Amino acid sequence: ITIFSAYLTFWISETPAVAVSGVLATVTIGLVLSKNKAVISPDVEESLHHVWEMINYIANTLIFIISGVIVGDRMFGAEQQSTTGSEDTSRNITGADGGYLILLYIG
Repeated sequence: ITIFSAYLTFWISETPAVAVSGVLATVTIGLVLSKNKAVISPDVEESLHHVWEMINYIANTLIFIISGVIVGDRMFGAEQQSTTGSEDTSRNITGADGGYLILLYIG
């Protein structure tokens, strides 16, 4: 019910007829479900918590894999050429940028 209500609320709120923020509508339905969680038994609540933790883990993993692929492509991919034929360095991430990221991570 919780997964279905989250997706349904987001989908309905993003339709042109409703035209409301899908994120805010989903947060609102989450607050409503949280307020009325007394109707969910403790056993179901525990398993539901594990399901949402797994969904959270998978979503975070996918986001970091996709962002890593994009950053890796920008750092080590083919050089970009502008319309004039010269290199367009404004969009490229250099090796120095990777070094700065490592220093930020360590610091």
